[in-house]
Amino acid sequence: MLLVFKRPRIRRRRVPVSMDGGPAPGQQISHARTEPGGSGYGPLRPNFLSNTGILLASFGVAVLGIAAFAFMWIIANGAASAERPSLHISAVKYGLGCFAAAAAVAALLLNFRRQLVTEHAHDLELRKQSHVEADAAERRVTELYVKAVEQLGHADGVVRLGGLYALERVAQKNVDQRQTVVDVLCGYLRMPYQPPASRYSSDEEKQLPAKTSADPADEATTDDGRDEHQELQVRVTAQRILRDHLRVPEGADVDDLIRRGGSPDRAFWPGIDVDLSEATLLGFDFRRCVVRVAKFGRASFYGSVGFGEATFLEDVQFGSAEFLGDAYFSGATFRKDAYFGRASFHRSATFGEVRFLANAMFGGVRFAGDAMFHSSVFTAAAWFTRAAFGDFTVFSHARFLSGCTFTESAFRGDTYFGTVTFSGDDVSFAEAAFDGDVRFDNSRVVNRSDSQDCWPAGWDLVPGAESASLVERKSDEEL
Repeated sequence: MLLVFKRPRIRRRRVPVSMDGGPAPGQQISHARTEPGGSGYGPLRPNFLSNTGILLASFGVAVLGIAAFAFMWIIANGAASAERPSLHISAVKYGLGCFAAAAAVAALLLNFRRQLVTEHAHDLELRKQSHVEADAAERRVTELYVKAVEQLGHADGVVRLGGLYALERVAQKNVDQRQTVVDVLCGYLRMPYQPPASRYSSDEEKQLPAKTSADPADEATTDDGRDEHQELQVRVTAQRILRDHLRVPEGADVDDLIRRGGSPDRAFWPGIDVDLSEATLLGFDFRRCVVRVAKFGRASFYGSVGFGEATFLEDVQFGSAEFLGDAYFSGATFRKDAYFGRASFHRSATFGEVRFLANAMFGGVRFAGDAMFHSSVFTAAAWFTRAAFGDFTVFSHARFLSGCTFTESAFRGDTYFGTVTFSGDDVSFAEAAFDGDVRFDNSRVVNRSDSQDCWPAGWDLVPGAESASLVERKSDEEL
C-alpha cells in the first residue's frame, strides 16, 4: 500500500497593513498554526499518524490481506483435490496473518505517535526551562545594575566605589550590557566637579576658581557635601575602569580584536562609544585605547593627558576642550574626522607620528606651550585656520597629502616645517603671522604644477621642478 505524506495546511488570517508595510494600528499578525497541536513550530505529527491516518493504514493492510486470501482461495479451488485442503488452510492462515499485521501496524503507529508526543512535550519543557533561566538571569542582572547605580548616588565614597566595581562585574559578564555601563560611567564623570587644587601644579591651580570660604570643613567637601578627596578617588577609579577595558595589549591587531567581538573571557570591550562631553577628567590615561565614537567636547583635562597610540574608529570631538597639563597624542590613529576646534592646550601638546586618515580640524585652537606634530600624516584636509601657536612649533617630516591651511594663524615662537611633504590641494599661509623664525628646509611640494599656494613671506617654490618643488627662502633681490 502506498502512504501519501501531505503537507499540513497552514491557515493564515489576512491583516490590514499600514503605508510602511507593517501592521495597521491596533492589528497584530498572528502566527501560522498547524493542525494538530499548532504551536508555531510546525506540525506535531504528520497526517498519517492522526486517528484517520492510522485507521486508513490498518484498513489498507486488511484489504490487502483479504485480496490475497481471495486470490489464494481461488487458486486453491483450481488445484488437484488432494492438495486443495492444504491450500485452503494456507489461504486462511495468510488472511488471518494479514489481519494480525493490520493490528500490528495500528499498534506500531500508535506507539510512534505516543513517542512523538512525549518528545514534543519534553522539548516544550526544555524550552520553558530555558526561558525561565534566561528570565531569572536577566532579572538578576537588572537587580545588580539598579543596585550599583543606586550606590553611585550615596554620600559615602566607599559605597560609590563599590557601585563602580559592581557595574564593572556586570559589564564583564554580560557583553550586551557593556555600552550601558560605559554610558553610566561617562555620565558620572560628566557631573560637575571641582578637583582639589593641592593635587595639581601651580600653573594648573591658576585655572581653578579661588575658594572664598574660610571654613576648613568647606574646603574638604564638594557643593553637595561629599568629601572632595573621596570624590577624586571615585572619579579616578571610573577613569581606570574605562581605561582597563578599552585598552588593547601592546602590539595587538586592533581590527582582529574587533572582528572577534566581545567575550566574558576577554578584558577588552570592543565597539564602545564614549561621551565625556563637558566632563572633568583627572590625569586621564587613554593610551592604546580603542573606541568607536568619542566625544570630549568642552571637557576639562587636569594633569597630564595620555592618548598615545589610541585608535578612534569613528568621528572624535575635542572641540573647546581644555588641556591644563601636558597632552600626549603620539602614535594615535584617527580613522574618521578629528575635530579640535577652539581647544586650548595650556602646556605642551605632542602629536608626533599621529595618523589623521580623514579631516583634521584645528581651527581656532590655542597652543600655549610647544606644539609638536613631527612625522604626522594628514591624509585628508588639515585646517589650522586662526590657530595660535606658542613657544615652539614643529611639523618636521610631516606629510600633508590633501593640502593644508594655516590662514590667519599666529606663530609666537620659532616654527619648523623641515622635510615636510605637501601634496594634493593648495597650501595656504595667507595672513599668517610669525613672531619667531620659520624654517621650511628640505620641504617638498609634489605634483603641484597648477597650485595656488600662499607661502609665508620670504619663502617660495624653486622654479623649474616638474614632479616636486622645494620650498626655499627667497633671496634678498627677490624680496
